[in-house]
Amino acid sequence: MLAPGLNALALLIVVTLLVIALKSKERGIIFFLKQSSAYERALSTIIVASPFWIWAAYKVIAVGDPDLGAVSFLLVVISASFLRWKKKNTLASILLILSNVLVSVNYMLPFFMNIELPFTFYVYLVFGAVYWAGMSFWNYHAYQQEKSVSTDEEVNGLFLAN
Repeated sequence: MLAPGLNALALLIVVTLLVIALKSKERGIIFFLKQSSAYERALSTIIVASPFWIWAAYKVIAVGDPDLGAVSFLLVVISASFLRWKKKNTLASILLILSNVLVSVNYMLPFFMNIELPFTFYVYLVFGAVYWAGMSFWNYHAYQQEKSVSTDEEVNGLFLAN
């Protein structure tokens, strides 16, 4: 058994590397990280968030340990699922970005509460907060790309119609 927080940190790293390995097989890692669609990023976000939602929900239901991750990760999974199946949906994209931000904030909450946690758990919390802030930016970038493509398509459609 690892020190508190390190199991979760290891899980986050392994799931992320697995998603990157699987998703970058066709076009490469740089394409996946920089140019993948909002649709692909939503699926990747679901895959990363799901084990943490299950973990948090288990803690709440089976152990009775309050964990806001049961709500914040669920919101990520729902918003990413909505975006995945409703392609080019502005509301779903915005909800995904906001839910990613919520998870990042959730990771920071213990720093503002009067609770004593092991150092290794604080390391996990910092890493998680930065990671999910990065996911927010990554999904925002995809939203901007999709928005730009939609605008270009609309403009081109106007020129072609005339």
